[in-house]
Amino acid sequence: MNKEIKIAVSESYSVNVGRDNFELILKYLDKNGHRSKVAIITDDNVKKLHLNKLTTIFRENKVDYFVYSILPGEKSKNLTTIAEIMDFLASNKMSRSDMVIAFGGGVVGDIAGFAASIYLRGIDYIQIPTTLLSAVDSSVGGKTGVDLKKGKNLVGTFKQPKSVICNLNTFNTLSKEEFNNGIFECIKYGVLFDEDYFNIFLEEDFDYDSIKLSLVVEKAIEFKAKVVIEDEFDYGKRRLLNLGHTFGHGIEQASNYNIKHGFAVGKGIEIISQISYQRGKLKNKDLQKILLAIKKYNMADFVNFGFSEVLDYVLVDKKIFNGKITMIIPEKIGKCYLEEMDLQEVKELYRNWQREF
Repeated sequence: MNKEIKIAVSESYSVNVGRDNFELILKYLDKNGHRSKVAIITDDNVKKLHLNKLTTIFRENKVDYFVYSILPGEKSKNLTTIAEIMDFLASNKMSRSDMVIAFGGGVVGDIAGFAASIYLRGIDYIQIPTTLLSAVDSSVGGKTGVDLKKGKNLVGTFKQPKSVICNLNTFNTLSKEEFNNGIFECIKYGVLFDEDYFNIFLEEDFDYDSIKLSLVVEKAIEFKAKVVIEDEFDYGKRRLLNLGHTFGHGIEQASNYNIKHGFAVGKGIEIISQISYQRGKLKNKDLQKILLAIKKYNMADFVNFGFSEVLDYVLVDKKIFNGKITMIIPEKIGKCYLEEMDLQEVKELYRNWQREF
């Protein structure tokens, strides 16, 4: 059964969560009696596993489509890839009445959304996330972008999709590692907003065959939707969604992206929770629950990873404003707060954490 979640922002749209729901895309392709051409941006893994299901629908409905596939992974998320996609769209004479489909995980979604936002000064796009991570995080909210050598997501735009179509069946092909990679963004929502939601991940061994899969995905999207609706352009409350991300992004980059985003965010939540405990904000019982959940789903190897250069990347984080960075501090499970810190204080907190933990 499909569930529709409304995202009431400057360009409102809906997120549809269900199974076998790719056909919903067809209603977005007709504009003023004109059938849009479609450029599908995907990666080589998703192309092998799921592309035929989508293109069969297009062929049966006589949709004119083109496919551009990138190498999987964060290393494709750069301006060179964007330039190649621009050339691809222009070569296929895509116009402003046409549409881009982001068909894949978070990297594909960020790249395709960014490409759609700048080609011809902006054309429509639809997100079809194929991973748990992208379904509960990057496909919703309109953030797009690519990385620079100096940092993650340093170039990007806000561009809301026309729709998000989440087909839970695509999760069946995820490896255990990739599925767990997405669980940490769900755990994040629990730490931020709802202890009962957080407890799901302790009470069962959450996996893609869980009867609570739909519930977990829908609730995560609803948590994010509420914040995005209140703060579309990330000037206030939406910054809560960066829980674990300041140190997490630093970990990703310092590991040369060998540690996946979700696991890095999980470690980032661990670090900031331990810092909060050090500062007398977070009680030990809540800290221990957070650490237990993170340990339960972690599949990344941090033992051989040095944390010394993480700060180098934290200090060029895109969220720095006027020499300060807003940290998201857990006060208890289900409640966090924003605290603006200067960079020297962040350095000291991180070094104190290294000494104790």
